[in-house]
Amino acid sequence: MRIENLVRITGGVLLNAPSVDSINDILTTSSKVQRENLFIDVNHDESKIAQALENGAYAILTSTIPQIKDEEIAWIYVEDINKAIIKIARFYAIQKKFTFITLLTVQYALAKCMQIDKKAKVLSSNPSDALLEILKSKDNETFFVVNSDFITKIDPSITLPKKRIEPDKIFQSGLFYSTFIFRDKYINNLKLSPFFVPFLCALMEYLDELHVEYSVDNFNHFEHFYPQFVNNNLEQKDFGSTDKVLIFETDFELFLKELNFLEERYNHQSLVVFTPQETSFTCKVETIVYKSFCDIQNLKDIDFKYAIIYGRLQDFEESLKMKVTNQMSLF
Repeated sequence: MRIENLVRITGGVLLNAPSVDSINDILTTSSKVQRENLFIDVNHDESKIAQALENGAYAILTSTIPQIKDEEIAWIYVEDINKAIIKIARFYAIQKKFTFITLLTVQYALAKCMQIDKKAKVLSSNPSDALLEILKSKDNETFFVVNSDFITKIDPSITLPKKRIEPDKIFQSGLFYSTFIFRDKYINNLKLSPFFVPFLCALMEYLDELHVEYSVDNFNHFEHFYPQFVNNNLEQKDFGSTDKVLIFETDFELFLKELNFLEERYNHQSLVVFTPQETSFTCKVETIVYKSFCDIQNLKDIDFKYAIIYGRLQDFEESLKMKVTNQMSLF
């Protein structure tokens, strides 16, 4: 791409009169920059710019006023680096004639766990990563994307699929497994909570309408309503090996709906809610507020079967591994 076209596309300002007139690739990781590349300063980090220069960058795109250390290359200033990324992504998406299929947030998380026909990819929700995926993709690709301001600015014409469709029949399943029939498809013992089955059915119908092949056999790494089985000492155990489960959710809207789902199906005495102090809502079951991640140890003093937690498992893992040992005293 010519430097003058890059300036025009991003709406930026060329701060100098470089001797170079074009770039051949775009990178956001300074260590991967090579000769003739454009480096996008997504982290506003002068040390990364210096590394990109050492690696042979021909142009720097930044939203901070830089100290121009090399007059031979192009220094381009933009007011908003994310908007510039969107504009570059939109340019290449139009040029390569991409098709974007927008999914709701839950459907996007489901799609990431599915085996989907290679002709339809799942595009990253991170603008910088999405831009790099767009640059590396061939013409006429189809992408599944999460509904966001980022993607609607790349392609304003996109439409949303149905949010939920009830299955034709759902069989009695556990909290973390589902068996159901949908459009003549029999899905047996799927490791996915029945709470998410209507979202999955809507996604399946959407994929069928698009004639995209898929399989729904592995949701082991589904990020929502994530179960961690523990013993009475809150030590992590294998899936299904204990009667006590910590359920983690990072999406607050889903968290409230999942809590209601649990309240409708289980004895309130077997449930407990664990949330950070800044959250505000009402519920029918016991609620414990935490100030730090180690406060999860307070759950050892409560008799529960399911604890739904507003937070990420990764943040609590060190506390869950802690073992309390009693030292012997001489007195």
